[in-house]
Amino acid sequence: MVKNMKQKKCTASFVFFIFLFVNYLSAQTGTLKVRGIVTDNFTGTPLIGAAVQMKDNQNQTIQGTVTDKNGEFLFEKVAAGRWNFEVNFLGYKSGVLSNIMVNSGQDNYLKIALEEQVTQLEEIIIKPQFDKTTTSNELAAVSARAFTKEETERFAGSLGDPARMVANYAGVQSANDQRNDIVNGGNTADGIASER
Repeated sequence: MVKNMKQKKCTASFVFFIFLFVNYLSAQTGTLKVRGIVTDNFTGTPLIGAAVQMKDNQNQTIQGTVTDKNGEFLFEKVAAGRWNFEVNFLGYKSGVLSNIMVNSGQDNYLKIALEEQVTQLEEIIIKPQFDKTTTSNELAAVSARAFTKEETERFAGSLGDPARMVANYAGVQSANDQRNDIVNGGNTADGIASER
């Protein structure tokens, strides 16, 4: 009977140690989590939508995710070991954390600050097609002409004033050099005023 009790104690101890060992192995293989935050290096504001990649030692991507509205990311089911983390975000230099040890005995929280990348681009000028024979007013059938702001600066004596430029066209007369009133086709300045 004493021998039987010793066997039961040994069996219970053996089962207990097997249970602890299995729990240790499961904690080491695939149940770890890696959390972190991606921020701007200068302002410290979180970067939303930054791409975060977890890579192995051969630089092969194992998992990938993007940061949420708080600039935070989460990798689940990470095996214990050393991992590299690369962060990319438009307008910023890539951030790389190498040989980060991930295990169950520590807080796996990463803080990654990205530095802005200034890119000098060439100038792009977009000019619309402009037809001077048409106007934006569909009801203006005669004596209508369109012109650009640049043309007001090229006409002699216009000084960038559209009313002075219009006074250079045939049939248009300025009532007074000190005012912007114009006479078009014999109408007075009051006659061509905008309707209310």
